[in-house]
Amino acid sequence: MKRIYLLLITLIVFGQTISAQNDRKLLKMTDGKSYFELKYDEKGRLIESVEYIADDDLKRSSKYAYSNDKVVQTFYANENIKNKDIRTTVLQNNRVVSEKINLIPYEGEPEYWADYN
Repeated sequence: MKRIYLLLITLIVFGQTISAQNDRKLLKMTDGKSYFELKYDEKGRLIESVEYIADDDLKRSSKYAYSNDKVVQTFYANENIKNKDIRTTVLQNNRVVSEKINLIPYEGEPEYWADYN
């Protein structure tokens, strides 16, 4: 009986190892102290990207939300979620048909909206 359990555990571990090796998702790139990191959901879709530039002590983050017909990207720098840019991409048959971009006011510039069709 112990041999059967040992065999089953070995097969499970071996299966997980193969699965992990076949997962071709970029998770993190580094360059000294700087890095670019990607996080995915269970469906393999990108849900967050984080870029840190050590020389400038700058951290840029994007979060992605998905629905049937659109993707919403929220972008902000240095954990300042109040000052965020939002890009909404409308999909039809898995193709981009329009995009709306809202950029926050930056250094005295007015808020900016753009619609692409």
